[in-house]
Amino acid sequence: MSDPTGRALLILGLPLLAAIVAAFFSHGILQKAAHWPLVAACAAAAGLAIGLLFQVAESPGHQFVSDAVTWFAAGKLAVNFTITVDPLSAIMLAMVTFISLWIAFFSSGYMHGDRGYGRFFAVMSLFVFNMCGLVLANNFLLLLAFWEGVGLCSYVLAAY
Repeated sequence: MSDPTGRALLILGLPLLAAIVAAFFSHGILQKAAHWPLVAACAAAAGLAIGLLFQVAESPGHQFVSDAVTWFAAGKLAVNFTITVDPLSAIMLAMVTFISLWIAFFSSGYMHGDRGYGRFFAVMSLFVFNMCGLVLANNFLLLLAFWEGVGLCSYVLAAY
């Protein structure tokens, strides 16, 4: 069986890519279609997350940890960017991406005609990215960073 962390990193990257696309290409004539990057990213991520859930279910009791990439280092302190895929994180990832798909779909109708339509979906994509990262984080500092990202996106969406 292949390592599920690669699939989890892809799931994590899809909402981030949607945020970039929505931020750069949702002005003018494309603003009415600003929800499609998030809807497509959440649909693909939900499908991959459900597949990941089945893949993790085939190997009960196993925990998959990605290769460590140094996030930042200061003196003797080195903080790594690593993600963990275990049964609980696979369940939560599938749930977060599936519910985010429906929220993106229904908010496209709710926000229709709003002048900040493109910005809303860019921030919403960042919110989904941070939620997925929160579920997959392997260390406390990474968890805290994604938690703060969720809080910042919540504040921006609520203050909108």
